[in-house]
Amino acid sequence: MKKNNIIFISAFILIFSLCSVPLFSDELTSAISSSLEEATKSISSDTVENTTQLNVCSDAYIGNFFPSVPPHFSIGLSASGTFINTGDLSDAVNSIIHQMDQISGTNFINFSIPDTLVLPAYSLNARIGGFFLPFDIGVFGSFANVQNLNYADYSASVNEFTFGADARYALLEGNIILPKISLGLGYIYTHQSFDFSVSKSYSSTIDSSSSVGLKLNMNILYLQAQISKKLLFLVPYAGVRAVLVSNDNSYEYSSTVIANGTVGSNGTSGNVSSNGFDFTDIQPQIFAGIGFNAPFTQFTAHACWNPRSSLWSVSLSSVFRM
Repeated sequence: MKKNNIIFISAFILIFSLCSVPLFSDELTSAISSSLEEATKSISSDTVENTTQLNVCSDAYIGNFFPSVPPHFSIGLSASGTFINTGDLSDAVNSIIHQMDQISGTNFINFSIPDTLVLPAYSLNARIGGFFLPFDIGVFGSFANVQNLNYADYSASVNEFTFGADARYALLEGNIILPKISLGLGYIYTHQSFDFSVSKSYSSTIDSSSSVGLKLNMNILYLQAQISKKLLFLVPYAGVRAVLVSNDNSYEYSSTVIANGTVGSNGTSGNVSSNGFDFTDIQPQIFAGIGFNAPFTQFTAHACWNPRSSLWSVSLSSVFRM
């Protein structure tokens, strides 16, 4: 189940606060639209990196389910985190603050967030060995539906669903001397929506409300190669992954002000779509980690780096296995 990091709440609550001031301008609306578009792109890329780190298995191939004694399978929990850079979002939000300061003639609000934040996620996952042929299949999923999170003048709702599956074929099954080597293909679908709103009264005659909605719909394909070698109770591994994404993401903003009985409204919306899989934007990933074997259990510590975006991700998993 994916948890939503503080960058969403901090940035969008700030935008609501700025937008709920009873002043409308085309310049400000354009700045808000540009800020939300860049935030949507950034969050989308971060989510792809984070989601592909779930359902990690240290063994490049877990063995057959049948024929095998015991049959090989695993079920457990994974948690991941991607270290995201907040620079672009912070610059965009501060540009809005600057414009509001110019309009209002005041220092409306001071906004700052850390340069780096962690985007977290976790999932339930399972893997089963192949039948006769040396392959295995893994699946994972997460779900969240949280409504009416209220704090002071603000409220938020979050809905998320993610499902993924992969199949790996053992090019080398490994033995006492040789490592395991596998080639795999995976698919992930994720839908996430974030809705935030604020209502505020500036005086007995001025009331305002603003809302922002962000929706992510992504289909993710990846091809990976992995090598692992069991050394006593340890299983070090490494691999590479090529990730391809098709997304249909959107944002929407609206604001209403009632001043002395007169109603004014403003808003903007946009779509940030890849229009299918973009083969010119394949994302490379290099990953490595180590598994710790115990009776009927395996713990895995994993790290991944995208050399194209320079994003780092980590994950931990614990599974019951046979």
